[in-house]
Amino acid sequence: MVVQRLWLNFGAAYHNATAVAAQGSSDSSHNGFIVVEHASQHVPEDVVRAASRRWKAFMRLAPTFEQHTQAFTRDRAIVISGGGYQLEFVFASVRLLRLYGCTLPIELWVSSVRGEVPSVTQRRALEQIGVEVMDLDAYAGVFPELAEQMHPSKPSTKPYILKQLALVSSNCRQCLLLDADNAAVRDPTYLFSDENFVRTGHLLWPDFWHMRTGPASIRAIFGLNDDWASTSPWDVRTVESGQMVVDKARAWRTLMLSVYMQLQTEFFDNQMRALHHLGGGGDKQTFLIGCLATNSSCHIIDHPVASAARIIDGTFCGRAMVQLLDQQDVCTD
Repeated sequence: MVVQRLWLNFGAAYHNATAVAAQGSSDSSHNGFIVVEHASQHVPEDVVRAASRRWKAFMRLAPTFEQHTQAFTRDRAIVISGGGYQLEFVFASVRLLRLYGCTLPIELWVSSVRGEVPSVTQRRALEQIGVEVMDLDAYAGVFPELAEQMHPSKPSTKPYILKQLALVSSNCRQCLLLDADNAAVRDPTYLFSDENFVRTGHLLWPDFWHMRTGPASIRAIFGLNDDWASTSPWDVRTVESGQMVVDKARAWRTLMLSVYMQLQTEFFDNQMRALHHLGGGGDKQTFLIGCLATNSSCHIIDHPVASAARIIDGTFCGRAMVQLLDQQDVCTD
């Protein structure tokens, strides 16, 4: 299968890049990787240099979009990752989409190893509302390191990579990625025609937190300026990945580097947390860093996150995140 071959090629590039990282290093035991246990941990310069060589070598060897175009036969689709207990969220989200008149194909990516495959009755109900169920383990699971990250043995490691794997493996060239618990409040098809998506091929939405300036090992690894947050035209907000719109042909290198970073989450996650004052680890910043490091185009929505809640006895009760477009159209909740 084409998608399986894609992930096998990804795996070959990943392993070959390790040998490049060891070249010129005084300590080949780390190969550009150590476990970073907290955001303030110092990463030795030797490790930083090796990590920089490694990701650049990987990007030179990584599978290209042009090599795997046969895998993407749909023009556009909505991609959702999550099964098991999240199925009730998926049903609610999809029923809303269909109620708004959205006719886009919807792919639901689940993990059979994690016991997320819907029952026969659930699958039939999903098919009736136009949802195709796909098993990530049958595709990305062919590369052992991906399988390990999808099903981590350490309780502290979260399988954030499932989202990236679903996005890359999906059968569409242009994708609207939605978290399973993310509910659109109107038909989102218009996002594919948004001028900023047409111009860049990648729409991202902001998170609550703002970036820190100053030295950070992850900036050195990926060649980002210490003051990039204060000089960026995107303000200093971090990225929230509950939704994004992606043209794979133009954002492919960003996606490859994002998956690469998630494979080394013990190395990169806490380094990413050092970029901002509070939370926001996991998969989120890998998309922005991947875009900047590969000099790819993207657009971050220039409107801060809003909140929705009930007013009870004059008190704002709730913390639902609301994302908007630049023109202040409510997009998702």
